[in-house]
Amino acid sequence: MAIARQWLDRYGIVTREFWKRERPIVSWRSIYLELKKLEFRGEVRRGYFARGLGGAQFATPAAVELLRAIAAEEPEQEPFVVIAGSDPANVYTLAIDPTLRDPMSRPRGGGSLLVTRGGKVAIAVEGRGRRLTVADWMTREEVEQAKELLSIHLRGEKGARYLMLPDIRPT
Repeated sequence: MAIARQWLDRYGIVTREFWKRERPIVSWRSIYLELKKLEFRGEVRRGYFARGLGGAQFATPAAVELLRAIAAEEPEQEPFVVIAGSDPANVYTLAIDPTLRDPMSRPRGGGSLLVTRGGKVAIAVEGRGRRLTVADWMTREEVEQAKELLSIHLRGEKGARYLMLPDIRPT
């Protein structure tokens, strides 16, 4: 029960992929049974919430409402979010269907970052800002906004100076 609640608090949605990634000392079956108990009590919902994640998915009511609100928003209105490539909350590292995986979602090396917007990877950052890969859907203004956020995030890092290069633009 403790693991099920911890994952629900951390991720909002729990599937077997989290068990495969974290490999706790208890079996997936035990966690699944606890999640079902939470569902029967009305504390979580079972359904299909995230495309690409297989099997049963359990989500907190707050996560479901947040997903609905995000789905109703215009992508241009959503803020950019910077997340470390190695962050345990980085759901882009989950083993999902390769055809659904964003090719930019797995930057390599230490200090790798992802800049996301609306659940899509906008910029993959490697080497603490030394190498950037920009998504083809990004406009020049969006790239500038994301670079500003990255420069704030990387303040004091040597790699932050690379973000100021004028030739970084969508490819």
